[in-house]
Amino acid sequence: MNRKLVQKIALVPGVLTLAALVIFQFGNYLFRGNLHTVIPGQIYRSAEPTPASLARWIESIGLRSLINLKGKSPTETTSGAYAGVADAARLDVKYVRLSARRWPSPAEVEQLISSLDTATRPLLIHCRGGTDRSGLAAAIALLLEGQGLDRANEQFSLKFGYPGSLLGSDLPGFLASYRDWLASEELSHTAERFRSWVRTEYVAYYYEADLEFSSVPETLRAGEPFSLRISVTNRSNQPIPMNCAPGQGVRLSLRLRSLEPGGGKLRERRFCNRAELLATTVVTAGIYDLGAPGSYEFAADLVDEFEEHFFADMGSQISRHTITIH
Repeated sequence: MNRKLVQKIALVPGVLTLAALVIFQFGNYLFRGNLHTVIPGQIYRSAEPTPASLARWIESIGLRSLINLKGKSPTETTSGAYAGVADAARLDVKYVRLSARRWPSPAEVEQLISSLDTATRPLLIHCRGGTDRSGLAAAIALLLEGQGLDRANEQFSLKFGYPGSLLGSDLPGFLASYRDWLASEELSHTAERFRSWVRTEYVAYYYEADLEFSSVPETLRAGEPFSLRISVTNRSNQPIPMNCAPGQGVRLSLRLRSLEPGGGKLRERRFCNRAELLATTVVTAGIYDLGAPGSYEFAADLVDEFEEHFFADMGSQISRHTITIH
C-alpha cells in the first residue's frame, strides 16, 4: 500500500476523536446551557439560563444564589427572562456589569470579589453565552479559593465554548497581568496576595497616567481669555496611543464646573495630540473665557480611543485645578 495513503489512514482516528470532542463541547454550549462545575457543590458557570433551565438547575444543583455578569437597569428588581423563576425560588441575585471585550476596572473586580464572598452557595455565575465573562469570574473564584493560575486559565478553553483569540476578547490578559506581576516580584500566588494585587497594584491595560496643570493662572479678570496646558505622564507598562485619528487615539477630557451655588451644568471638551505618548507629553487645551465672576474647577482625565472609558474608571487619578474670576 502507498506509504502516504497509510499515513493518511493513520490520521483518521485522531481527526475523528478531535471532531467528536469539538461536537461534544459545542453540543453542551449550544443545547445544555453551557453549564459547568467550577467548584463542586459550591460554584457553577453557564450561559444566561432560560426559565426552564434555571428551574431545573435549582432542583438538581440546589442553587441558592446567582451572579449576573450582564448587570441590570437601576429600575429593575430582578433582570433577565428567568426573573419570575428566580423570585419564586427566592434566589439571592447579584449583579456585576462586566465587559466581554475589555479588562474590568479595579472597582468592577472588587465588586465581583465582594459578590463571590457574600453570595450564598451553591452559586451560579452567568453572562450571555457563558464563555468569556463567566470564564473570568470563574477564574477569579478559583484564585480566591487558593487554586493556581494554570487551573484558573483553564476557564478560558474550548470546553466552555471559548475559541481563543477568534472571539476577540481580551479577558484572559487579566490573568496574564497578574502572572506577570507575580513573576516581577518573585512571588507565588495565594488568595490573599491576589486580593492585595487587585486593591493596590492592578491597573487595566495602559489606564494609568499622571496629569498636571502647568502654567495655568489661579486668578483672572472677567472676560480675560486663557488656555490650559496639561502635562501627561504615562505610568503604565504600555504606550498610550494619543494621536488624533478617530477610534485610534486617546483624548484629554477637560470637565468644567462652577463652584458657585446654582452654577449650572457640567461642561466637557476633549482634545487630542498627534504624537504617541511614550513617556511625557504636554497637551494644550483651547481658549476659554469664563465670563462671570466666581470660582471654577477644571477636572482633567483621559478617555480611551473608543471614547467610552475614562482612565479614572480604570484606576487612574483625576487632576483638578481651581480658577477664580474677579
